[in-house]
Amino acid sequence: MAIANSGDNTITILLPNDGGTFRPGSTISLPGVFPTQVVAGDFNGDGKMDLAVLNTCGMGAGGCFPQAAPQGPGTVTILLGDGDGTFTVSPAMLTTGNVPYSMAAADLNGDGFIDLVVANQHDNNLTILMGNGDGTLTPTSTSPITGNAPSAIAHHI
Repeated sequence: MAIANSGDNTITILLPNDGGTFRPGSTISLPGVFPTQVVAGDFNGDGKMDLAVLNTCGMGAGGCFPQAAPQGPGTVTILLGDGDGTFTVSPAMLTTGNVPYSMAAADLNGDGFIDLVVANQHDNNLTILMGNGDGTLTPTSTSPITGNAPSAIAHHI
C-alpha cells in the first residue's frame, strides 16, 4: 500500500501481513511538492509494480499549501519498483498543467504500455503522458479541454 503524505512530500509504503494487516515499509522522499495522488502500474515492463505520484505544487516555485495556493505547473514523479517493497525515484520530472489534482493510469492507445492522464484544475484541461514501456513517459502535444476545475478522473480499461 502506498500513501501520499502532502505535508512532508513523502510516500509511505506499508507491506501486507496475513489477515489484512500491514507493517511499516519504507518512506520515500519526493523531489516534487504536495503529493496528492498515487497510481500503480508496471511502467517499465519488468513485471514489478511501479508508482506514479502526482505533485500538485510541482517543484514548489511561487509557494504552496498551506501558506499559499500553487502558482506553477505540477509534476509527476515515477517510482520504479524493485519487487521487494522498495522503490527507486526516476530522475525524470514530468510536467503537468497548473494545479493538477487527479490522475489515472491506463493503456490509452493500445500499444501495451501504461500511460497517464492528469486533470489540471486551474487550466481546465488534461495532461496526457504516453508510456514508452521503459519507465519513461512522453507528453502529447494536445491538452483536451474539460469543464471548470476538474478534480477527479477515471478510465475504464
